[in-house]
Amino acid sequence: MKKKLILTAVLIMFLISINAAFSKDAANLTGEAFKEVDASAWLNSEPLKVADQKGKTVLLEFWATWCPPCKKSIPHLIELYNKYKDKNVVFMAFTDEAKETAEPFVKEMKMPYPIGVGSKSANDYGVSGIPHAVIIGPDQKIAWAGHPMDPEFEKNLEKAASASTGAAKTEAAATSAVTGEVKVEAAPATGEVKAAPAAGDAGAKPADDCGTGK
Repeated sequence: MKKKLILTAVLIMFLISINAAFSKDAANLTGEAFKEVDASAWLNSEPLKVADQKGKTVLLEFWATWCPPCKKSIPHLIELYNKYKDKNVVFMAFTDEAKETAEPFVKEMKMPYPIGVGSKSANDYGVSGIPHAVIIGPDQKIAWAGHPMDPEFEKNLEKAASASTGAAKTEAAATSAVTGEVKVEAAPATGEVKAAPAAGDAGAKPADDCGTGK
């Protein structure tokens, strides 16, 4: 009995230390400059760059079709996308899977936000488990990183969105006013799905994720 108690105590301490290590890694991202994203192809959008979004909040979300917690978080992410898309917040989701694998899933789940496929950006952000979200503030520094179902995620997204000015858009408008140029935004890529499904369960635990195997 005594040995069982000792082993249980050791296991609990080990789990606490592992959790603290992951928490520290996530916290260490805060305040760092963003790393530019990459993708071999895009769904629902022309190619995007974080550098072009100065003055806006950028949400990076890393996921995969084979990950159940990722699928569970998608309805909540769609809700947030619809809530913030007109508030100077740019969503970008990334998977390392090929377009032919991701596109049918994106259509099935009716994911309306920009999605980069064949991406290695998760490695640049030290992602060890998915789904994983990174919020980049209007100053283009990382404001928060963690699980997209963590209650702190939406709080920090709201905080960053409130500070967004849309400076990049304002600068573009000013340039057009001086030159007389009128810019027409490119139409979304073929296969875009605009309709969003009904709100899903947003009560997943932050620890509910899939390892990336990296």
